[in-house]
Amino acid sequence: MSSLRVRLYDGRYGAAALISLPDRRAGGAEEMRQVLVDGGAAPGAGASGAGPIVEDVLAVLAGRPLDLHVTTNEHLDRVQGLCRAERLGKGVPVEYAWLPAFAAPDYERAHPEARRRRAAAAEAWKAIDQFVGAAPEPPAAGLRALLENNDPGESAACVAWLRSHARVRTSYVARGADLAGTHPFAEAVFRIWGPEEDCAPCPGALQPMALARLGATAGAGPGADKQPPRDPLPPPGVDAGAFYNLVQHRRDGLEDNLLGIDRAANDASVVFSIDWRGWRLLFGGDAEERSWRAMAAGGALAPVHFLTLRGHGAGRGAPPELLDRVLPVPAPDARPRWAGLSVPSARGDRAGEGAGAPEAAADAALRAALAPRCTVRTTAETPAGAWIDFELPG
Repeated sequence: MSSLRVRLYDGRYGAAALISLPDRRAGGAEEMRQVLVDGGAAPGAGASGAGPIVEDVLAVLAGRPLDLHVTTNEHLDRVQGLCRAERLGKGVPVEYAWLPAFAAPDYERAHPEARRRRAAAAEAWKAIDQFVGAAPEPPAAGLRALLENNDPGESAACVAWLRSHARVRTSYVARGADLAGTHPFAEAVFRIWGPEEDCAPCPGALQPMALARLGATAGAGPGADKQPPRDPLPPPGVDAGAFYNLVQHRRDGLEDNLLGIDRAANDASVVFSIDWRGWRLLFGGDAEERSWRAMAAGGALAPVHFLTLRGHGAGRGAPPELLDRVLPVPAPDARPRWAGLSVPSARGDRAGEGAGAPEAAADAALRAALAPRCTVRTTAETPAGAWIDFELPG
C-alpha cells in the first residue's frame, strides 16, 4: 500500500519539509510526486548553508525535478537554501512554484501603503545593523540571529531568484486563491488557509530609536562610522538624567522593532492544507497569533490529522483555541494524528543561539497542549543534518 511521507528537516539548517505524495491518475496509474516546503539556510551557517537539506532533497529526487516548491515567507531560514545551492552549482530543478501574494513583482504598485511600510522597516533594519556592527561588544546571539534572518537585501535577492526558478509556472497565492493549473497533482486537493491577499510583511508603527554613532555626521573622517556608539549630548536646559533615560528607552526599542519586523514576516506566512485519501495535512509556516485569528475569522480552520507549527519560540504562534479547531478532542475520526515541530533553539545551535527561558517555557507549554491531542515529534530528536519522517498510509 502506498504511503505519503512528510520529512521534517533538522531546524539548525533552517525550515524545510519534503512531502513525498503518491498521485493516482484517472486511469489508476500511480506516480510518486515531491513537494518541498521552503528550503532552509539558517543565518550564520556559512557557505554550506542548508547543505544537508539540499543534498537529501537531490538524493530523493534522483534526477527528477520537484513537482512543487512552496515558499511560505521571506525569512532567510526559508528562502535562502535553494538560492544558495544554485550559487554553489547544486541547483534543485522545480516544475511549479508558489510564493506568497506579496512577492508578486507588481504587488507594491497595487498596495502603496505596503511599499511605504516595507521601506520604513528596511531603513530601521539598516540603522540597527549599523549600530550593532559598531558596538564595542558583540551582540547577543538571539539579536544577531534576528538581524541575519530579516536582512531585507539578501531576502529581496532570494525572492527575486525564486520568482523565476520554476520551469512551468510560478503562482502567487493567498487565502481563497484558485489553484487550478498551479500544480500538477490529479488526486490531492490543496487549499490555502492564509494569509489574506492584502497582507504584506509590514510591521506597524516602529518605535523611535536613539542610535547615534560617533562620526556619523557630515564631514567626519574616513572610517569614522566604524567607531563605537556614543550617546548624544542633552540639549541646553534639559535635565541630563531625564534625557539619558529617554535615550536608553529609545535604544531599548531596537529589539522591539526587530521583533516587530520578524513578526510581520511570520504573519504573512502561507498556510496550506493537503487532502489525500482521507487524510488532511496542515503546513503552518511561521504563522503567529494574528494570522491564526484572521484564518479563524475567515472560516479557514478545520480538523486535521497532521500539522507543522513554528518552533523556536512556538509560544508566539497559535492561540489556544486553534488547537480546539484543528485537533479537537474527541477526534472526529479514528485515524491517528501527529504534530511536527522544528525547534533549533531546543539545542541552542543557530549561530550559537541558546534557548532563552521564556522560549523554552513556551515550547514546553505548546508540547504539553498538543500531547493529549496527537503524537508530538520535534527535530530535537535528530542529530545535526538529519530529519524526522511521518508516514500516512494510503
